[in-house]
Amino acid sequence: MTELLDGTKIQKWDSKNSKINVLSDFSKYDCVANNGTKNTPALCADLFGDWREEVIYRTKDNKHLRIFSSAIPTDRRLYSLMHNPKYRLSIVWQNVGYNQPAYVDYYLGDKMSNPPNPNIKIVKFK
Repeated sequence: MTELLDGTKIQKWDSKNSKINVLSDFSKYDCVANNGTKNTPALCADLFGDWREEVIYRTKDNKHLRIFSSAIPTDRRLYSLMHNPKYRLSIVWQNVGYNQPAYVDYYLGDKMSNPPNPNIKIVKFK
């Protein structure tokens, strides 16, 4: 199951014990969420291109942005999620008011097969 991003916390539902476990709380780094009741980070997206998402928060004094990324090693190598059209559009709608999680247009999870390679073309304009 995917993690839950709520305010400055990343949480995971534990169905065995019927409770939510907090995996990370970024408020301890002086971070705050945005948008009042929406309680969202500045951005959550695959910024560094390893298919795992990073989260960006602002500090309480609005002087800094802090980027948090996973330090957990992975042997899974996928192309950047930003190369996936649905995911890229999802990141856009997150930032224009419809803050729902970003998804790709293929299954991304345990026991997955490799996704199809993106059809990326470089176009040079004259």
